[in-house]
Amino acid sequence: MDLETLLKLWPITTFYLIFALIGGTLAIIGGYVFRWSAPKTKFAMTSVIFNNVTSMSIALLLSIGKTDAIMLLTHDKRELPEEIVSRGVSYLLIANLMGNLGRWSLGTWLLKKEDGSDDEEIIIIEHPTHETLPNSSYIISTVSPYDSTLHKPTVQTTESTALLYRRNTTRRNRSTGLLSKIWKPISDISNPPLIAALVALIVCVNPTLKYIIFSRHSFIHNSITTTVASLGKMTIPLTLLTLGAQLHNLSGGKHSGMTSVYTYVMSSSGPSAVNCINICQLTNTFEEEMAALLMYSYSAAAPLMTMTVMGLLLIIVNIYNETGL
Repeated sequence: MDLETLLKLWPITTFYLIFALIGGTLAIIGGYVFRWSAPKTKFAMTSVIFNNVTSMSIALLLSIGKTDAIMLLTHDKRELPEEIVSRGVSYLLIANLMGNLGRWSLGTWLLKKEDGSDDEEIIIIEHPTHETLPNSSYIISTVSPYDSTLHKPTVQTTESTALLYRRNTTRRNRSTGLLSKIWKPISDISNPPLIAALVALIVCVNPTLKYIIFSRHSFIHNSITTTVASLGKMTIPLTLLTLGAQLHNLSGGKHSGMTSVYTYVMSSSGPSAVNCINICQLTNTFEEEMAALLMYSYSAAAPLMTMTVMGLLLIIVNIYNETGL
């Protein structure tokens, strides 16, 4: 696939943007009707906009590929069923790329914490000195891991202090220059998955880079590309593993008031994409809530998706038999 082919497939991008806009609008309407707070509304927007549209589509396409009904999707009678399926999967992967770009840009922006609220509080326990009375109690206080007035970390550590803490990721740039104003929104949404998706898009439309990276005779393919491919295959199992651990440790208290959000999201769209939990982990927000939503939605979606795929297959086969194509 090159840039010219990608431009010819503009309807895929257009339909994706239209459905994303519809999903975001539905979430905003739900927030207005049920009087959700702004963070809950943004959570609902993320869950509805970035739903899992790839799994069922690929499953449906592969199922059709095993029947004669696949010829309904052919460009000409000489096209093989394998070629039709491959073409359809390519279209779905383009939509998936658009989803990744949206999830790791708009999604991280929607779920990021407000300025000044993303500093983790660290508990500091001050031991009594020899000047205090023997029965003096310990002094417990909380501090921010970053003091914006001093511009340096001000954490006092004890044996109970965590070894690692998250620094403030939304430090305000005091510079009023044009470059600073342009760079700030970019840096707010910049993250490794988004950069990787942009690099993938650049490689996709550049034949030279595509040959260097994916040619089986190149050094990069035999070293870096195969390694990255192996790591990519590990992503979904590792994501499901961490999701299972979070489901096991659900406290139940944080998402007790999210019932209306869960119900509305599950009624408005299909199950959210599994890697939405990675966005929550990246922004350190709504981790338990997203884990619970994924558990409920996929538990309900499994039988519904099976019946939907079978129903669509039956309709397509009937059309095929009636038209005789």
